[in-house]
Amino acid sequence: AMRRLINITIWALFVIGVLLLLSFTYEKKKEKVCVEVKYSIDMLSGNHFVTPARLDGILKSIGFKVGQDKFKDIDTKKLERKLLSISSIERVDVFKNMNGTLEIKVEQRKPIARVFNRNGYSVYLDDNGKTMQVSDFYTARVLVINGHLNLKVGENIEAITHNDSLKGLTLIDELY
Repeated sequence: AMRRLINITIWALFVIGVLLLLSFTYEKKKEKVCVEVKYSIDMLSGNHFVTPARLDGILKSIGFKVGQDKFKDIDTKKLERKLLSISSIERVDVFKNMNGTLEIKVEQRKPIARVFNRNGYSVYLDDNGKTMQVSDFYTARVLVINGHLNLKVGENIEAITHNDSLKGLTLIDELY
């Protein structure tokens, strides 16, 4: 019985020790300063709408300072939302690493056509049937469509399917 009590005590101390260690590393991580931002951008699509320099610019525009900002002050969800507002980005994941690195994984949207509206303004149509803004930084080599059209950025097949104006529906549908 004595031996069993000793065993239980040793295990209890071990568990408490592990929990203490974990709480210290958690506290340390919160106080840790972000020393570097690492981007991984999928270039497999052959598109270069999103570049590290452009992402750096966006981070700077929201007041992000590498080497000064603490991990506890970085809201990864807010950062993801901000980056998703770029119309050429399909998905974003932001992670905090223990070594002080903020990792940002970006998946770009893949345009399949560039549509010129009747007023000369143009948008891309991506492989999911969504429209996306034309970039000042990069031009995709895709099919060009023009004529008496009126597509706007932010339009997509699903949204238009729920709309009553069938004329618009058949147009984007046919283009896609």
